[in-house]
Amino acid sequence: GGQQQRVAVARALILEPHVMLFDEPLSNLDTKLRRQMRDDIRRLQQETGITSVYVTHDQSEALSVSDSVVVMKEGGIAQIGTPEELYRKPNSAFVATFMGDANILDAVLTYDDGRASVVVEDATIPLGDIGDEFAAGNVKLAVRPEAVRLVADQSQPGLPTARIESRAYVGSAMEYTVSLNKHSLFVIMPSQEREYSVGEKVQIDFNPVGTAIINESAP
Repeated sequence: GGQQQRVAVARALILEPHVMLFDEPLSNLDTKLRRQMRDDIRRLQQETGITSVYVTHDQSEALSVSDSVVVMKEGGIAQIGTPEELYRKPNSAFVATFMGDANILDAVLTYDDGRASVVVEDATIPLGDIGDEFAAGNVKLAVRPEAVRLVADQSQPGLPTARIESRAYVGSAMEYTVSLNKHSLFVIMPSQEREYSVGEKVQIDFNPVGTAIINESAP
């Protein structure tokens, strides 16, 4: 498993290249081998110091092997940044959803003594100092599924109430679809935490880490 990829890399290294291009190198491998090979490629790049361009449609590969990620859209650059920047602070709905699952929500941005907060369905999310890029008022948010927390209904006053529409056990996590007024949210929670049933009412809380304001005019 992965022998073809290892041979190809070894042949390329013999030429002592200044730049190496990896074009979907792991697309025909199973999940376990993909993880092993991407770790090998990352370690090799770090040890040799060779600049490498890695082309992939797999978001986890892009995040795990890169120092800098370029997201392309219609032949142009949508955003450049570190893996953490693109995942946690996407500049558009396109980048947010390209780099993984994201809930795109309507919110209201407010400032208090320079510190920003957003209100989503009566839930207030403190964002801290985000500079002056965004004006107070209506905004769009990108919220990662793991940044949404479900709590038992009415256990925490002030949080909005939602309804479990579907659930799926995927081993290490439970995946939920919940309805929150006009929004439908995709939520990922560790499977060790309390499980909720379809039709059950829950309250929604948001983690500021994994919540970002996005620019609606960005490409």
